[in-house]
Amino acid sequence: MRKGAGLFLQVILVGLVSCAWAPERELKEATQVLDQARAVEADLYASETFQEAADILTMAQAELEAQAEKSILSRSYGEAAKLLESAKLAGSRAVYEAKSGKEQARQDAEAAIRDARAALESSQASLAKARSSKQTSDDLQSMKADLETLQAVLAEAEIEFEAGNFIDARNKAEMVLAEAGSIGQGVGNASKKTT
Repeated sequence: MRKGAGLFLQVILVGLVSCAWAPERELKEATQVLDQARAVEADLYASETFQEAADILTMAQAELEAQAEKSILSRSYGEAAKLLESAKLAGSRAVYEAKSGKEQARQDAEAAIRDARAALESSQASLAKARSSKQTSDDLQSMKADLETLQAVLAEAEIEFEAGNFIDARNKAEMVLAEAGSIGQGVGNASKKTT
């Protein structure tokens, strides 16, 4: 009987002590997964999932610190281990989402640049055909200068695209598209004034 009680106490003590040691391996793994997510630009292309993973890791680290302040026999790292596993899973999701998000951003930027180039060329062609009069000369000169500026912005968008900065490239191209469309309408309105 006494042998059984001693074995029972040993099992309990091993269980208490095993709960008293911080899950260092799990912390390292979760941190590595977040580093991988950051390396594939998850903060840009899967920002919500990346932020979720980072927040969970922060909560896990706070839990680890709280448990470390307790006496060795009252420490319990179970909650921290669960949070670290959740951070690792969210980080893995962020890596996956970032890869597909970056590809989608690349496609969107490519389409925006193509559309912006077409709108710019259309507005330039309309401007070249527009007849100038005393009433429209200043407007047409201003539009020509604006189109030259937009041409430079489109060139910047193409440089951003080649550098892999797809979000910036798309944003610049969409701005060129909108402005070129407005200028195209302005050329049409100016042409109506000369007739």
